[in-house]
Amino acid sequence: MTLTKPVPTIDHIVVVLVQTSHPANIGSAARAMKTMGLTQLRLVAPDDFPSARADWLAAGAQDILRSAKVYDTFEQSIADCQYVVGTSARLRGLPWPHLPPTEAAGLILSQISQGVQCALVFGREARGLTNDELRACHLHTLIPGNPDYSVLNMAQAVQVMCYELRTQWLLRQMPTEPYQDRLAMAYPNIEWDEPMATADAMTGLFEHLESALTSINFIQPHSRNKLWPRLHRLLQRHRLDSKEVAILRGLCTHLERMVKTDEAEQSKKLK
Repeated sequence: MTLTKPVPTIDHIVVVLVQTSHPANIGSAARAMKTMGLTQLRLVAPDDFPSARADWLAAGAQDILRSAKVYDTFEQSIADCQYVVGTSARLRGLPWPHLPPTEAAGLILSQISQGVQCALVFGREARGLTNDELRACHLHTLIPGNPDYSVLNMAQAVQVMCYELRTQWLLRQMPTEPYQDRLAMAYPNIEWDEPMATADAMTGLFEHLESALTSINFIQPHSRNKLWPRLHRLLQRHRLDSKEVAILRGLCTHLERMVKTDEAEQSKKLK
């Protein structure tokens, strides 16, 4: 008998709140998540958690709070994730791939249907996500609010995104062929021969690549701040799988060995 692999649901999507200042927002976010069928909450260095105020605002979603995982750093919170979507109140500096919430939700659901571990990330109440955190995301989504006042409370932003995910998830359950055909065209299910690289693997690659390119003087102190973000964006935009990461790290190792060999030969000549 052939065992069929269970189809992932929206409950496989991880919601990450970064350095939350107010525990009430954590409770309200948990309530928003549970209402829409999501349960995996991750918190990065919250100012006040566990908290009675978070429990109070959760209003029946305390189980989400009890199972929430707390991390010291943002990198730790997404280390096992293969597709990361960051929410931002504005686009910053270097342009990055971004979609409105409806399309971002559709893309996330397409990814989880292929077994990809996805994370939806929300930044600090006062200043959102840092540029480094946004660079760790494959995609940004921007809630199109009133341009004169587009300020959303963190929990409200969580509710908007979870609603979009829930709505599209329900639409995907519709058996109507015309809808399924449109869905397949918009978010094609492309079979891949290797699993997508995790955020942790990409972090290791970025560190190794920067070191190797610095060793051959491709990256220099005066040009690093302009060059490195673009290299980072290039690799994130094209989403690498685990084998591709291994190949690039092998290339970095080869470059470093060449530098060491050249330095050894130069040292012999000087002697």
